[in-house]
Amino acid sequence: MSYRALLADGLSLGFTSSGVVAVIVMLTWHDPRALAVACLFVFIALGFDSIDGHAARGLERSPAEGAVLDSLCDTSSFAALPAAMLTAYGARIDRPTLIISAIAGVVFFGCAVLRLRRYTVGAVGHASEERTSFEGVPSPVAAMSVAATILAAITGPPALAWMPILFAAVN
Repeated sequence: MSYRALLADGLSLGFTSSGVVAVIVMLTWHDPRALAVACLFVFIALGFDSIDGHAARGLERSPAEGAVLDSLCDTSSFAALPAAMLTAYGARIDRPTLIISAIAGVVFFGCAVLRLRRYTVGAVGHASEERTSFEGVPSPVAAMSVAATILAAITGPPALAWMPILFAAVN
């Protein structure tokens, strides 16, 4: 395996590990700042996601292999992590909000997985054609919207309390 292939795979693993590390932070660090730190990991994952494809270009791999790896990595950082953050956010408020935010998180996760399936099938099924558009909101954008609204809600006025749940429902 070439140095470039190791770099590309390492960046992809950094990308997917960002989601896992953020969940671990929320589970083990019993501090109100843990949720904010987890939100920042969505943006760290986006950084890895932005550069892993550039590092992989020119490798002797099929484009389908890259699309599948990208979707697998998206699942942890841009689907499961926002769902966990929504649940952790609701737990900070009260029991009814916890239940509603957990439901919103599960729905968000399901929608993200369905979007990723559509993207992957499209990328694998049209490997010779360059993708020029997306249908719906890309998973990284949806995850960043949830993370940004959670950060705004935990640092802003109480009027913003329902904003993360509304953004998750819209995405």
